[in-house]
Amino acid sequence: MTRKNTSAAPWAVPPPWEGPPRTQVVTPPEVGAELSAATLALLDPTVAEFDPFTGAGIAADTSAEQRAESYSPSQRKGLDAPRYCPCCGRRMKVQVLPTGWLAECSRHGIVDSTMLYPHT
Repeated sequence: MTRKNTSAAPWAVPPPWEGPPRTQVVTPPEVGAELSAATLALLDPTVAEFDPFTGAGIAADTSAEQRAESYSPSQRKGLDAPRYCPCCGRRMKVQVLPTGWLAECSRHGIVDSTMLYPHT
C-alpha cells in the first residue's frame, strides 16, 4: 500500500488570516456644513438636556460650571469625547483619532472635536 502525499499543495493552503472585521468609520462633516443638533447643544450648555459624559438628565437648577466640577481634567479641556448625546441621552458612536475625536448620535448627527475646539 502506498502512502498519499500529504504535503500541502498550493491550492490546498487556506487563505491567510486577514484580521478582525473592520468597523464602520465615521466620516467627518463637510467644511461649511450645517451644525448638527448635538453640536449646537454642546456649544450652548443651556440647550443641553442630558450630561454628555454621564447621560444623566440635567436638573434645571444646575449650572454648567457646577456640572464641570465633577468632570475629569481631560473632559474639561475637551480631550475626552462625549459618550452620550446632550439632546436625547442616547449612547453615541465615538471614534478617537490622532487629531481629535468624532461622535455620532443616530438621531442628532455628528459632533467633531475640531468644530468645538478649533486649533489656532
